[in-house]
Amino acid sequence: AASIYARYQAGMVIKANVFHNTIDSANKKGIYLDKSPYQNKIQGNVFSFNRAGDLSSAITVERSISSQGFESFVADNMIWLHSDEFATGITVMMSDYIYFYHNSIHLTGNSYSNMCVNLLYSNNLKFRNNLFSNISGGRIYSVYGINSLTGNYNAYHASGSPVFSWDGDDMDSLTSWQA
Repeated sequence: AASIYARYQAGMVIKANVFHNTIDSANKKGIYLDKSPYQNKIQGNVFSFNRAGDLSSAITVERSISSQGFESFVADNMIWLHSDEFATGITVMMSDYIYFYHNSIHLTGNSYSNMCVNLLYSNNLKFRNNLFSNISGGRIYSVYGINSLTGNYNAYHASGSPVFSWDGDDMDSLTSWQA
């Protein structure tokens, strides 16, 4: 279930919403874009999930293929998730040309499976000026099947190890992630 679910939409603007979840339910999404290409904007939203259930995510973008010059943006969002299961701040699957700017993600709880960002089989993703904190014991990034991912000026904090994962290879530091 998603608070906002959009399918086959282009040029959507989802802005300045507050999502608060206190129910421990599996597969809960704040915003879920499915097959929604071209110039979508998810901006200035606040997510507070103090009982995020298994497979929950604040923002999920799936099968949304944009192109250069018609990128989608996820910007200026604040995400807090507390979970003892498997939860992510942002999940992107099979999508292209999405840019992530000025987002803050803070994960708490007790789960090695929690991730600030989960990226699967997507391309041309950019992360700039984001703040990522995961003190639940999980990762900052989990990346699988990505061909083009760039990031600059992001800040990372994690209490657990490994901190990053790329195609199944776990990394304990930013230095090993950049190598």
